[in-house]
Amino acid sequence: MPTPVGHIASGLLIFATGGRPWRKQAGLLLVLLFFALLPDIDLAFGLVLAGNANAYHHQATHSILFVLAAGWIGGVFFPGKGHTRLFIAAGLVHLGLDILAKDTSAPFGAPLLWPFWSGYIISPLQIFSDVHRSGEAASFIPSLFNRHNFWTVLIETALLAPLGLLLYWRKRRAVNAHE
Repeated sequence: MPTPVGHIASGLLIFATGGRPWRKQAGLLLVLLFFALLPDIDLAFGLVLAGNANAYHHQATHSILFVLAAGWIGGVFFPGKGHTRLFIAAGLVHLGLDILAKDTSAPFGAPLLWPFWSGYIISPLQIFSDVHRSGEAASFIPSLFNRHNFWTVLIETALLAPLGLLLYWRKRRAVNAHE
């Protein structure tokens, strides 16, 4: 699975696709970033309920049904034109990034079609690396800071930054065309 940095970057890209001024819509940006990270809430459930972050990881919160329901609820609590679609898109991109990542622990992939199908889906093309971390509550946070994860963040940045630059260039070009 990609790191939180990769998921946040994807949320920023989704926000940027609309050409929104982030200073005027900082609240929307923060909520969108929340939805870009939301499927990984199962790590927190594992830490709190089982003392192991990995206990429930890549289960129901990594399904399309969860993302659709969460996005709809988000749209109810943070209404606005197209907000529900943005929240759903952020969750779906999260799932997409996860299935494009190396997965080193069974079950491999994500249960995208849960509860209708109990199988896990993973892409044969693995673009992103895995994240090395301890599942134990006491060592979970410190275990995230290691050389492997540093390189993983650099790879995610190298893959996602060009998309951000392309969106920025496209926006600047549109602004200059109107001047």
